[in-house]
Amino acid sequence: MLVTLLLASTVFLTGCFGDGESNSSTISNTHASAITPIGVPATCLTVHSPLLVKLNDGFYQLVDVIDNCGGKIAGPLQITAQIDAGKTKQGIDLVGPTTISANGKAKYSTSSVHTSKPNKEIHFFASTSPSAFITVLVTIKGSMQGEWDGQVTIPGI
Repeated sequence: MLVTLLLASTVFLTGCFGDGESNSSTISNTHASAITPIGVPATCLTVHSPLLVKLNDGFYQLVDVIDNCGGKIAGPLQITAQIDAGKTKQGIDLVGPTTISANGKAKYSTSSVHTSKPNKEIHFFASTSPSAFITVLVTIKGSMQGEWDGQVTIPGI
């Protein structure tokens, strides 16, 4: 009887005070918040699926739209893309506005006539694949703030 009472007390006290291992991880996970590096404001960016556009010269342009779903201006933005279409593997910067207004959106592409940077058109060398794997990364002050990763159809191949 004494052993039963001692066992029941132990179970009761464990239920009241908790087992340090099992409850602490649950509590810390439910109250976790994103860690933002010092000097980098938290943003809310939506990176949409990019689009490849075939140009008259046979090259391609990569175009993407990014939404700022936050209540503050987002920026300065740096948008890069990694393109893998078999024999063509390329990293490239996308050109567009350096900031996106609060609750606004902006269009970015690999080439633009409104910039002093040289146009960067994409050529798929001997590609037999009808699609390319593309990753678009958006950073602010070196901290990643948005990403899109997937497969995109190559028009005209």
